[in-house]
Amino acid sequence: MALTTLSELIEQFDACTEPEQVNEPPASRPVSQVEYKAAPENFVLICGSTLAIRCRAKSKRSKRRCKQPAMKSKFVCRYHGGKSTGPRTAAGRKHCAEARTVHGRETRAIRKQSSQKSREMRILMRVAKEHGLIR
Repeated sequence: MALTTLSELIEQFDACTEPEQVNEPPASRPVSQVEYKAAPENFVLICGSTLAIRCRAKSKRSKRRCKQPAMKSKFVCRYHGGKSTGPRTAAGRKHCAEARTVHGRETRAIRKQSSQKSREMRILMRVAKEHGLIR
């Protein structure tokens, strides 16, 4: 369809560029207004108009959260491991598996025992429900 007059062109341009009523800035992932209003400290503005999830990393020294936006589909920024892809080769995965991974009181043996006990508990709960001992 060809436009014949300048006024028709201006009319179509005005129809395309009318500003939309937006209460909250657009998000890097869909964020509901309820989610944003419930915890605005979990989001940060990028370039003054885009809403992004805030990095969840905390400083050891100040105990404050990082103020950078998290990377897309991640929970931390690029400085706190968001760019990490993990080990890619078989040798790298094997090296990570053999590495000493102790986090506080958790060791592989304790985690294995805990998962085994959880499995037993689920079985006991299922049996108790079947026999009407619990709801």
